[in-house]
Amino acid sequence: KAIDDTANAIEENILSTATTAIELASAMAPNNQKVERLSQRVANLPQLIEAMQQGEKNIALSQLSAAREAFNNAVTLDPEHKKAAAALAKTEQKITEQRFRGFMSEGFNALDSDSFEQATAAFNRAGTVYANHPAVAQALAQLETRRSQLWVTSNMARAEEFEKQEKWQQAKSVYQKLLLADASLTDVKVKQIPVNVRADLDQRLNAVIEDPLALAASSQLRKAQKALQDASGIASPGPILKRQINVLKQIIKASQTPVEVALTSDSITNVTLFRVARLGSFEQTSVALKPGRYIAAGTRAGYRDVRIEFTVTDKGFDSPITISCNEAI
Repeated sequence: KAIDDTANAIEENILSTATTAIELASAMAPNNQKVERLSQRVANLPQLIEAMQQGEKNIALSQLSAAREAFNNAVTLDPEHKKAAAALAKTEQKITEQRFRGFMSEGFNALDSDSFEQATAAFNRAGTVYANHPAVAQALAQLETRRSQLWVTSNMARAEEFEKQEKWQQAKSVYQKLLLADASLTDVKVKQIPVNVRADLDQRLNAVIEDPLALAASSQLRKAQKALQDASGIASPGPILKRQINVLKQIIKASQTPVEVALTSDSITNVTLFRVARLGSFEQTSVALKPGRYIAAGTRAGYRDVRIEFTVTDKGFDSPITISCNEAI
């Protein structure tokens, strides 16, 4: 009976009764495990009562986080205290409901101002609070309905602006994005056809402009000439395309104009200019080379071979290229 009285008094937070009952139980059975456990709970009861009172006060002030902390302290002091555990659980539930309502409110406020990403994020956060809640599904459906038309309209305007600026890759990307979202958009399909053509042409032109030395290969030269022909056939070219055409004409012309390159050696080294000619040994010579990347190799009996890589541009070289085997083996 003393044990039961202690347990009941602890649960009801009646310190005096709990203290009297546990003293009696301890006098009768000091080594009883239940008594020992109850003794510890009674020892923590003053702090637990204070924590519970603080938690209830915070609840009255709608300070839920502070209340949760207080009730959590109570549960930590006495994990077996049912009322403390119930108060903590109830407070947690209130906090959860408050978070859910807050996220939903945030979502609808964002939706009212057409801040779709923010609204989606808020509704999704509400969904993490209560999974499969019908209100979340309804809110997201409402959001998608409102966003769909505005999203398509704004992206169409964006793509058209890219077209005006001759930013064909960006325009193509926007149209692809639209069709990925809704393959039934007829207007987008129609507009995408010429944009794809211009984006491909723009890519081909830039590839040549960025690496003009590649035109040393006849296959790349033919591709550049075809790109120039296609670009020149565009009606009403914009300023960017005009610039690309002019630059490409210059690059193609320069790629076919040999540049005189001076070479020096020691009259002993046997020199080979790969893909061009065997030059043999010499002290000074010159070779007319089209712009491109070249490799000259030198050999000499008893000496380590040398290999010189150099790039010829339409600017030529300020000084000769020297190929000599000087390191004895």
